[in-house]
Amino acid sequence: MGIRSRKLIKDILRPPARAAFQALSWAEGKVTPHYQLRYCPVFIIGPPRSGSTLLYQLVTYALGASYFTNFAVRLYVKGSPAIPIFAARLAKSFGLVKRHRETFQSSYGNGQGLGGPDEGCQIWDPWFPKGYVGSGELSPSRQRTIYQAVAATERIFDRPFVTKQNSHSVRIKALVEIFPRALFIQSVRDPLATAQSIFIARSQDFPHLARQPEDPSKAWFSVRPREYKSIKEKGLIEQACEQVYFVEQNIAMDRAIVGEERFHSVHYRELCQDPQREIKKIADFMTNHGAPVHTIRSIPASFHYSSSRKIDRANYLAMRTYLEKLYGRAMEGSEGIVLKILCSISLAAYLTEGVINLLSILDFLFVLDTFEC
Repeated sequence: MGIRSRKLIKDILRPPARAAFQALSWAEGKVTPHYQLRYCPVFIIGPPRSGSTLLYQLVTYALGASYFTNFAVRLYVKGSPAIPIFAARLAKSFGLVKRHRETFQSSYGNGQGLGGPDEGCQIWDPWFPKGYVGSGELSPSRQRTIYQAVAATERIFDRPFVTKQNSHSVRIKALVEIFPRALFIQSVRDPLATAQSIFIARSQDFPHLARQPEDPSKAWFSVRPREYKSIKEKGLIEQACEQVYFVEQNIAMDRAIVGEERFHSVHYRELCQDPQREIKKIADFMTNHGAPVHTIRSIPASFHYSSSRKIDRANYLAMRTYLEKLYGRAMEGSEGIVLKILCSISLAAYLTEGVINLLSILDFLFVLDTFEC
């Protein structure tokens, strides 16, 4: 079947499907019982390309948490509301989550398998305005809709709810207003590696994002920090760097306001090097804060980790310099590490040569002393 044929079929089926899903969404709000959360919901946050998707996959698979599935997102039809509660019931009935076997592979947040975890942009984004969202910005009815979707999913699977979306990084106060006992797991990665990955996404994998159309907002990639309006007017290097920096700053600001005890940080390098250890720490954090979990499935002993330069040298150096200016500290990219190694080798060689010269002098003096005697 050709592309045109598939598009024609989609165009024909979309209106009745949209009407059906609108009816299901209405039924969800009217028929679904009013659930109350048993456990603290957990939100995985962090800048885009910070390793948050792998973290999400590991937490949901190893600890057996409940979540919005890929199946729930597949049921979404553009122009109609999402139906996460109905989708959760179907996924449970079909055993999609129980049969899911995680591959720990993804492409820009999109995993594999109908029963696998999805970041649920089609579910979350219509509920929130774009960009930073503070407390008091969502209506009471919208807050109830969000609460019921999460509480129902938790109750259907009878496990603590975990979700990941990078945009939640700028919704912390709004989420705490909806879920007073909300917990957060922050994915942390070297800023240079993160910004480099964003640059690749916008310039290579999604080249249309690198262009500057009449409406600059159309060129943006993923989460918008509070400073979005000033960032979007800058070049691609600056945008990538400032997106990472200001998302982290927005998180830090809200962490201080809602309470550090709600947060647990996971470094991407450590997650790749020893995921079993990091998952144990996360399980302890969740259990000690009202979301009891334990390991129910085995996970790999390690994952490949790389911090090497993946873009041309000029852009890489410009990016590193700009990030060092933002963060006020040195960025230890792969070239920086290599430079340190070379400096260490040079220093060792210099010291070795110095010792040899000193021994030679001492030996010469010993010869003179012997001669004089």
